[in-house]
Amino acid sequence: GSLGVVRVYLRPEWSPTSFEYATGVAAARSNTSTVYRLEPGFLIQGSLLARGVTPNSKNPRGAKVMERGEIGWAGGSKGPDYFIYMGTGPAGWLGVPHDGTVWAEVADEASMLVVEKVSKLEVPPTPPGQMHILATRRETRRDAAER
Repeated sequence: GSLGVVRVYLRPEWSPTSFEYATGVAAARSNTSTVYRLEPGFLIQGSLLARGVTPNSKNPRGAKVMERGEIGWAGGSKGPDYFIYMGTGPAGWLGVPHDGTVWAEVADEASMLVVEKVSKLEVPPTPPGQMHILATRRETRRDAAER
């Protein structure tokens, strides 16, 4: 994208079903993934979608506490909505173990710099306590990399 490329390492040992889903989306020609929510210094949220790729039907609860640069399913779901956590410390407040599934991590510092740039995009003003939803969803393209 115009802000740069975010590479991620999929972690099949954290969630085999999420690994299968994410590699299926990355391989699909009809990838319609988007970023739609930004909470500066906290998270980037989006949807990981591709026509013909069925979202997870089950996912085990995360076995670890989410840490900066890790990617998990939003709201304790099985996908397709994900978020990249950008907090400064472990996200123990999400639950120990995490109520959702952590299944990938930002691959390198260059990618994390892009994540930080994306998190600083302008968002419409919102009342306190409400989510910052982008006025226009930003399309994304993901090339999956396994560590």
